[in-house]
Amino acid sequence: MNSLREQSKSTVNTTVSIPTFDPDSEDDEVNLWCEEIEKLGDMFKWSGYELLIRGASGLIGEAKDWFMKWKPVEKTWENFKSEICSLYPAKKNLSQKLRKVSLYTSDEAISYCEYARKKISLIKALNFDLSDDQLSELVIGDITDIHVKTAAFNSKVDSESEEISISMKITIIIPLGSIKTTNLDSQIANKEIFLISDIIIIVDAVA
Repeated sequence: MNSLREQSKSTVNTTVSIPTFDPDSEDDEVNLWCEEIEKLGDMFKWSGYELLIRGASGLIGEAKDWFMKWKPVEKTWENFKSEICSLYPAKKNLSQKLRKVSLYTSDEAISYCEYARKKISLIKALNFDLSDDQLSELVIGDITDIHVKTAAFNSKVDSESEEISISMKITIIIPLGSIKTTNLDSQIANKEIFLISDIIIIVDAVA
């Protein structure tokens, strides 16, 4: 029990926003959602138990009800992942997903962070083989404020950190593979973390 308490302290000064999975949402793919949880787990060194508990906290609607009644022989992340992926197979509605990507702009979000997170999620649901540069271009391209869009496109991508600053809200999009674990704490201290596949969105934490 003490070890679990110690593990829970690993994200002090950092709020980790758990991605949600709603089986009723046409945009959510359970396999991609599981990958996002696992990548967060790798980043913060979560145990299998933490993966299960934190992942379950992101379940919505029918999936949440299912988990509350779930009684496997052994409650592990791997068993959970296997069963939930079988329960909710990928939806084949590419045309609808593509339409949603093209129609979703920053005007529909209350913040650039929310916009970037949902836009990336919609794009990733297409399962297209896109580079980080192409993904960033698609996200920035549908920012409707011309000044913010121009500033984002003009931001020089550093070969070391590969970060793109969007507006003065200090929203940063960073490819996960570019982060060095040795200086991770200094990069995310007092920040709020969002992760969509291989992209991390870091914003100033709300006081």
